[in-house]
Amino acid sequence: MARPTRQTVDFFLHYCKGGKTLYILEGKYGNDGYAFWFKLLELLGESEGHFYSCKNPVEWEFLLAKTRTSGEIASSIIDTLIDLGKVDANLWREGRIIWIENFVKYLSEVYKRRKTDLPKKPTLNTETELMHAETTIIDDRNTAEANFSKQKHDRVEKSREEKSREERTLHAHACEEVVAAWNEILGDRLQVVKKLTDERRKKIRLRLGELSKDADEAVRQMRALFERVGQSSFLLGANSSGWVASFDWLLGSSANVLKVLEGNYDNNRSAKAAHTTTTTAQGVTLGVDERIDPTTGRRTYGSGLATIPTDAPARPSARHQWDASSKAWILI
Repeated sequence: MARPTRQTVDFFLHYCKGGKTLYILEGKYGNDGYAFWFKLLELLGESEGHFYSCKNPVEWEFLLAKTRTSGEIASSIIDTLIDLGKVDANLWREGRIIWIENFVKYLSEVYKRRKTDLPKKPTLNTETELMHAETTIIDDRNTAEANFSKQKHDRVEKSREEKSREERTLHAHACEEVVAAWNEILGDRLQVVKKLTDERRKKIRLRLGELSKDADEAVRQMRALFERVGQSSFLLGANSSGWVASFDWLLGSSANVLKVLEGNYDNNRSAKAAHTTTTTAQGVTLGVDERIDPTTGRRTYGSGLATIPTDAPARPSARHQWDASSKAWILI
């Protein structure tokens, strides 16, 4: 079945000088009259066949909503338009159909260029045709709305894809910058990162996201983090166990990053801890929160549950606990 010839227009000329109709409507109804007239013409222009049926209450309500008028004002304006010979009196009063013959004739050049006939005046005895026309109008509106919705959805999806692509590129670039920064700042003192694995990429992205939503700012803060690691004697191995920080240890946990940023491994804290060591009369050096039980002579710390060998090194900080199996203080 061939597609029916379109009987709508997308625009019509609007002259600067208003005619008799416009002056009368403005004089009688103010801006409501002016707006109603042109919004009605817009509605007729986009309606199939250039007529509008208000027989369906929904279509009447749509006209009121479009023109922002009450039912009483709209009916009064239409009656005035009938008196002025603009709206067909019989079609309106018998079938509540708005038809403006002169408006359709005014569009003759459009249909001439389309090489098709002007729409015919609707008749009251073709109820089925009118219902079909109304259905066509509604279907066209629904189709237009569906197409608009799909286009909008496609634009949103395209935007999301482009943003996701940009973020992936940005993250990949940022991950490489982070590894390069570690090797540049700490490569001469700590283990160099030789391979950027998928697991490392994942950890880097997580830590960058925690530092800042802006990739450049996050990388800047990451460089500052590495600088702070390089200024910590403890993280560089100056501790009782000789342990040194690594790239995977630092970025493997947000808690480790936070500890470094909060200065838990700063040298001034280590110095402060060193001042807390004491040496007993027996020559045992006690560290942070360590003590000798005066009754049993047992060396312990904290809650007193652990027994520390007398020849063990002093407890470095409150974050260390004794590991009997390795006979060393372990950072927790």
